Amino acid sequence: METNKAFKIGTCLVCPTDFSIRFDDDSKHSLQPKYIEVITYLAKHHPRVIPRQELIEVIWNGNEFSGEKALTNTIWHLRQNLAGANGESEVIETIRKGGYRLLVEPEWQEDQTATTSISQNAHETPQPIPGHTGDNRWRSVFPYLVICVLLITFIIYFYSQPANVDIPLSEQITREPGSELFVSASPDGRFLAYKWVNTEDQVNIYVSDRQQPQLPAKQLTFDDAKEGHSVWSNDGQYLYFSRKNVSRSLCEIVRLKVATNQEERIATCPLRGGYYYIDISPDDKTLAFHGFSEPADVSGIYFVRLDEQNAKPVRFSCSFNCGYKDRDMAFSPDGETMAITRRMNWFSENVYLVDLESGSEQQLTYGERDIVGLTWHPKGNHIIYAAQKADKRDGFVLDIKSKKKQALNIEGFSYPSYAKKTTELFYQQRTEKYHISRLELNGDVASSPFPVVQSEFNHRYPDYSARADKIVYVSNESGHYELWLADNNGFNRSQLTNLKQSVHYPRWSHNGEKVAFLAPSDDANGDKIFIIDVRTKLLTMLPTAFRLHNRPTWSFDDSAIISAIYGNEFTDLFKISIEDGSAERLTFDGGRYGIMISPTTLLYTGENRGLWQMEIGGQPLSKLDKSIFNSRYAWVYDDDGVYFRQNASNHHQFMHYDFNQQNLKALVRLPTRMFQTYQEMSLNTEKGELLFTSNQYPQADIKKLNHPLLPR
Repeated sequence: METNKAFKIGTCLVCPTDFSIRFDDDSKHSLQPKYIEVITYLAKHHPRVIPRQELIEVIWNGNEFSGEKALTNTIWHLRQNLAGANGESEVIETIRKGGYRLLVEPEWQEDQTATTSISQNAHETPQPIPGHTGDNRWRSVFPYLVICVLLITFIIYFYSQPANVDIPLSEQITREPGSELFVSASPDGRFLAYKWVNTEDQVNIYVSDRQQPQLPAKQLTFDDAKEGHSVWSNDGQYLYFSRKNVSRSLCEIVRLKVATNQEERIATCPLRGGYYYIDISPDDKTLAFHGFSEPADVSGIYFVRLDEQNAKPVRFSCSFNCGYKDRDMAFSPDGETMAITRRMNWFSENVYLVDLESGSEQQLTYGERDIVGLTWHPKGNHIIYAAQKADKRDGFVLDIKSKKKQALNIEGFSYPSYAKKTTELFYQQRTEKYHISRLELNGDVASSPFPVVQSEFNHRYPDYSARADKIVYVSNESGHYELWLADNNGFNRSQLTNLKQSVHYPRWSHNGEKVAFLAPSDDANGDKIFIIDVRTKLLTMLPTAFRLHNRPTWSFDDSAIISAIYGNEFTDLFKISIEDGSAERLTFDGGRYGIMISPTTLLYTGENRGLWQMEIGGQPLSKLDKSIFNSRYAWVYDDDGVYFRQNASNHHQFMHYDFNQQNLKALVRLPTRMFQTYQEMSLNTEKGELLFTSNQYPQADIKKLNHPLLPR
């Protein structure tokens, strides 16, 4: 294949003659010949999708044994070296089950065939050497040419083979059905503790011995509670973890001596919340955990001394009017600083570094939305963290001094943990899968949910409008959660917004003309309510004076939005005028989510649980007691009553309560992992269907990672 013609890809000049690439800043990088051949082949066939098999056939002469790994390695290295050539966009696109495609049209340069002193004088007639014939001269040179050809062939073959140190390799540690979560590596790397959620939703902590892989993991806890994150003591004797038992109204931080299975309670933790992050200082004297206790107004990080008898937890995080919430944490190897994850709202969470002596802090990452685990490299110069955007997880290597981050490009990477003495990195690989389902309500035969919108992408938060006869929902097909439209059967899908940021909670207006939804504010320190006209695609932002809102619904006449407002002193439902953004407070008892069922009647859920009803300006009345109705968002009103999700210990039930007959009816029972508690429902009355977001049972496994970007 000819590779002698240079071409530009964005700001990068590819020079096949000397196997190099050059950028506009005059920086030059030499690449392996196979890398140049692959990018040149993609360029020559732009914009066609090139199948993997075709590249292996052309570049590696059909040698699948070496070509499969070599091609994967080549594409990875090309992406790393061409990063920034097309701005923030990728240069090479992977087409699932298709191959690869160059996303930037190449600009071919004038022919730059390499020249040598021999080729420069190729027009001159060679002169015979006195006393020698041409044949003799050829015979004397031939052996050297053969040696050169063999040497060049060996060099090209050697450098075209992927070296193990240059290829990201993941070693499978666990493979049980269900989810193995929140791995914690012992300091010597021999033992791996993790939380296992089996398919029956039973939760316990297990430990795997890597020196005896033929043995099953050992179960460490035996109870009906929910264990959480765990961390080993630095001497490897103890395991610290959280245990939440809702039936006993108890949450505690436990110290377990692994050799003898002796337990000791260290502190209490809050029953509310689901993530109990935990870490221990390098000297084993301080345990840090995520918790909550009054008089603080939000959860945060607490310290408890382990070298003092009956020590009480001390608040480390800001306690009042903070505007953020500290969540996860990791002590530095020298114990002088702590990396924390700080969440401003649902759309913004970043990593901060705090000096434990002075309290001074600095922000290390920007533009992240959901941090899903972090750990220090044992040498202390880098942090490995994971972030989730639009339900896609990936890991990053963060240089503390330069604040430069590099993506690991490992799908599903989250909650990393280093073995401190061996510097082995373990992580949890988990991929979230959501689709939109429907449940038939009027059938004579009991029905199970059926998919409406389902694909390799995630689809969430459906809302159906009878006026428009359309479903609006969010999908991450574009790489961000954007609004999409579909017919009532899920067909004829079309993208409605292109904000290139994740949006949530779409809700149709009563007239079927507009959709309200939530999206991040420009500074990412809050969120805003947006309204889009479905016909014209005109997008407007509701001019509210508030920083944090919740799931928007519409007033009965579509002139205002009903939304919870999160403030420093209270959280309640407000009615916000679309015309001028003026707000009227509707509830005074912690209202969180509500809909107007008449021009003056509000049906809502709040901090006190149960379902409530009130006339605007009047006193709230209980419609359903919290013993029956324990769902904050997963409910929808119809003329006769309300459909809602009822949460049981090991399953969910869809229920209907008839207000006139005062009758409660069970519709269907679902596994707990199939329906998440914070999801909403929508009702298609004409077809007699409930629409909701269904969650495929997540498979999560523990793996070990070898990666060229990880510090040595």
